[in-house]
Amino acid sequence: MHGKLRHHQLAQLLNVMDCLVLPSRIESFGRVVMEALAAGIPAIVTPSVGAAEAIAEEKNGWIVPTGSAVALSKQMSLCCAEPSRAREMRPNCIASAARHRWVDYRRRTLSIAEAVVSPNWKTRDDCQPLSFVANRDANTASRRAYPN
Repeated sequence: MHGKLRHHQLAQLLNVMDCLVLPSRIESFGRVVMEALAAGIPAIVTPSVGAAEAIAEEKNGWIVPTGSAVALSKQMSLCCAEPSRAREMRPNCIASAARHRWVDYRRRTLSIAEAVVSPNWKTRDDCQPLSFVANRDANTASRRAYPN
């Protein structure tokens, strides 16, 4: 348990890790998983972590059932007992992180927002605060959403 870290502290920590463990019950995407994968570190996550979509079982990490302390401890024990397995995953980890770059994340987020807003943004008053998405004008979004 390391809590919040500065970027250089995270990089130093990743250099000595064999595995990242993120057993969250609720986690949007968990960019730390991508950072670990980019450093060649496999991850143990739950299906409740959005980044679980980037984990290929036994290739770049493991997915354990949400809330299962037994499954989590078993997988962590396996990683400790056989650190060479985790090290052998490094090329797969790095390759999978390359498919989840920040630019791709931003594009995906924008496309989801556009899909929700675009059909109605010109005709519905309740979509006005989000119309910046369709116009790609994020700089003035807060003034439109909260004019006073």
